[in-house]
Order: sequence, then structure tokens, then C-alpha cells
Amino acid sequence: MAEAPIGSIVAYAGPIDREEFEAANSGWMLCDGRRLNRNDPALAALFNAILFNWGGDGDARFNLPDLRGYFLRGVDVRWPEETKDPDNSRRTAIHPGGAGGASVGSEQNYATAAPTRTDTVQDTFRTRDSGTHGHFMDFQINATRDVGGTGNTVAHPAPSPTGRPSTEQSGAHSHIIEPESGNRETRPINAYVHWIIRVA
Repeated sequence: MAEAPIGSIVAYAGPIDREEFEAANSGWMLCDGRRLNRNDPALAALFNAILFNWGGDGDARFNLPDLRGYFLRGVDVRWPEETKDPDNSRRTAIHPGGAGGASVGSEQNYATAAPTRTDTVQDTFRTRDSGTHGHFMDFQINATRDVGGTGNTVAHPAPSPTGRPSTEQSGAHSHIIEPESGNRETRPINAYVHWIIRVA
């Protein structure tokens, strides 16, 4: 089996003490974003592979990929109607001087898509309006109330049961879904690994 090309990133399934690991595994480094010197002959091939895509000063210093806590996603530069990443143009650099947009080395921040129904294009990321109701008013036909010494008669204007007046319809409302009601991020089920990169 051919060796992985320089710049290849692989998952490592064991715990890593960076100095011990890199001393024992010559040619591999932990993807922790550290800044390196492109003029170091031992790193020239790595710089030629990844350039400043993961950050750097644009001159003598470049960054390793910083993949701590990251899921990895394949670059997709296809047209908007074909791409699997509809926000690829909004991707940003992980470190200053790094790549943005639909380029290797760029990142995306958290996002949550609004769920959609299968039978309609209407989104459902909200509660339903509910609570609209009215009440029939049952007045006494002949009633007097002595209020402040004044006799008041309250009479039903239409004695038939079908003619009872109703209050105005009211109570329609919806509810905001507060961010605090959910988890701290949107994520698939996952497992931790160390990402390492071949540097020589």
C-alpha cells in the first residue's frame, strides 16, 4: 500500500501526548493549529501541500490545520443548485490569513435549518396559533340591580336561544421558541478522535 501523501489528514484512535507522539511517529503532527516556519527544510513539502489555507502571515509562517472539536466536510464548489453546502460562499478562515469561501481550510459556524413538513413547503419551526374563542352571554330577561341607589335592569335583547350575543373572538397567540430551551449546539451522534497530518 502506498504511503499517504504529505498533507493527508487521518483519524488517530489513541490518546496523544503531543511531544511523545510526534517523537515516536516521525513525519506526523497533531492538527492543533500551531504556526510553523515555511523555511524549515523539513517542512517545505508540507507548506507546498497546504500553503496558507489554514492561516499564516503570508510570508514565512503558516498554520497547521486546527481541527480540535471539528467535524470535517468535503469541499464542494459546484453551482448552487447542485452543491451539498448551500452556504459555501459564507465560509470563513479558521486562523488569520487562512482561506475563506469554498476552499479547503475554511470553516462554518453553528447553524440550524428550519424543519419542513413532508406534505407542504411550509416550515414548521414555530408553534401553532391557538386559543381563539368566544363566550355566549346569558343575560337574565328581567333583572334589577340596585347599584348606588339606582335601579338597573339588564335584559337579553333576543330571548331565543339562537340569538344569544357573543363576546368578541380573542386569545389567538403563538409562542417564541427560546434558544435556552434547547441544547448548546446541533450535532449528529459522534465519537472523539485525534486528527493528525502527515508532514514529511
